[in-house]
Amino acid sequence: MNLQDTHWLITGASAGIGAALAWAAVEHGAKRVVLVARRADKLRQLAQNIQEKFPGVEVIWIEADLLEEMTRNNMVEQVFSGGRIDVWVNNAGMGSNGCFDQLPTSSVLKMVRLNVEALAHLSSLAVQRMKQQPQRSALLQVGSVAGLMPVPTMGLYAATKAFVTSLTDSLSGELSGTSVQVHCLSPAPVKTEFLDVANAEGVLVRQQVPIAQSARSVALSAIRGLKWNITHIYPWLAWPFPLLAWLTPRWVWRVTGKVAARIARQ
Repeated sequence: MNLQDTHWLITGASAGIGAALAWAAVEHGAKRVVLVARRADKLRQLAQNIQEKFPGVEVIWIEADLLEEMTRNNMVEQVFSGGRIDVWVNNAGMGSNGCFDQLPTSSVLKMVRLNVEALAHLSSLAVQRMKQQPQRSALLQVGSVAGLMPVPTMGLYAATKAFVTSLTDSLSGELSGTSVQVHCLSPAPVKTEFLDVANAEGVLVRQQVPIAQSARSVALSAIRGLKWNITHIYPWLAWPFPLLAWLTPRWVWRVTGKVAARIARQ
């Protein structure tokens, strides 16, 4: 896909991979970028920084809580009424740490609503509109290598990302005869504030992993994947995980889960 003069929308754009994708988009030819997130102050600052460095790029920011169905409907209507979208990025998501039975039910439902319901809803609304556009467009889902396998004490998060992986494969086939191409970006650990938020939502505190990619490196992998029309995009640190998931029997994950849960409960 040619990214020159493209129009982008990125959810969860206030920090981490979302913000890095915004920078990568304008660096590789984006003409218009719509940034969506809950934190207006960070969105405003990011938009200002981008426009200072790239004055020819139109940057729009929208404060929105994507947990709300009506908010999602209104946001999509507002975005497409302002012009076309060539690359729609579903990046907003959350995680939590701890055994499933110890997580607050409110956190469980919140994660499912954001990682699954909101992603599916926005995908549906975006694809229906992008199909009507004459030029090629792309739907980029931000998943995780966690979607390839169970992750003890982060089981619900892994399950929501498995949904993203599966949906990507289905949509890629269903939309193959249209102008919309579908991609899934599946990074391994990334140096962002994700774990801080997951620790706050969960009952188990995890330290930052010793080996992690930068958000910018992951974003540049996404750019290459879009250009080369790669359905499943794995940044370099994620390359071993598909093989690991394929080689490891499911019973191994169940045994690992027992051990991890015993340690976590102590």
